[in-house]
Amino acid sequence: MTRKPLHGDDYVFESPPDWLPDPLRKVASDLTYDEAHALELGAVAGLVFGVAIATGYTDVAVPLLVLSVAAVLGLKRAPNNRLVAQRVTRNEPWYYGLALAAGLIIAILATPLVL
Repeated sequence: MTRKPLHGDDYVFESPPDWLPDPLRKVASDLTYDEAHALELGAVAGLVFGVAIATGYTDVAVPLLVLSVAAVLGLKRAPNNRLVAQRVTRNEPWYYGLALAAGLIIAILATPLVL
């Protein structure tokens, strides 16, 4: 990929930090802004849905969670003139899904410790 400033397919790291273990350095060196944005969106959504589930709002959170995942996986057929978040999750649904799952698990386990 060619490097374009402030473009989604540009790499996040010119050279990953030295303190990262080797496998993570390889992943970080190939990480694009679109992939990083999909990770962020998934993590934030996972934390929000996880806190809602852990605090008893399951009847609202679960349908919205299912709708979120269905929308992300169904965006493959969406036109390319969508919002940036929709474009990113359409191109990188697995990054969104992994971060969503991690955020859900962390929030569900941590919320009872905090409240």
